[in-house]
Amino acid sequence: MKGPKGEIKEFLDDPVLYQAIGKFVYQFSQLEFAIRHLLSDLLELTPDQFHIVTASYDFAALCRVTSAFIHTLLEPGEPTETEVTQVFNRCFRVNDARVRLVHGTWDDEGASHVSRTSLKAVAYFGKVQDITDMTEEAKMCMNLVVKLIDGDVVDWARNIRSHLRGA
Repeated sequence: MKGPKGEIKEFLDDPVLYQAIGKFVYQFSQLEFAIRHLLSDLLELTPDQFHIVTASYDFAALCRVTSAFIHTLLEPGEPTETEVTQVFNRCFRVNDARVRLVHGTWDDEGASHVSRTSLKAVAYFGKVQDITDMTEEAKMCMNLVVKLIDGDVVDWARNIRSHLRGA
């Protein structure tokens, strides 16, 4: 926004909004780390290998690779197959929100983001609650990823590798 000629008017200082944005970014980073941890467990990476392998993926690629790898461990139609698909679809929706939040142009009304596919600006996050809701969704996704880490898929990967090594 412009003030008198040569001056830029600053937007309203809204600590509640900035705190909500910060919480979302923090929670998103935790979700991303959980997915990296899941992929690392599936691949049985050592701590020295963790960043070498997982750091090269952006969030969407990390989700696609991890989901695809898990699907190679499952029999078609297995209940876990649907669960994994649903978990990563939710993660993709959280990532869409992150892209809009981080790459949008902010003003007092929220963020305006132009999709690369439609090339049209759309308004998002008109209320702080919209950001808070996505932060909660990111937490839920992280909990679901942790359940995958603690569940059968990591054990299946280890058992398959063990069987292949013994063959």
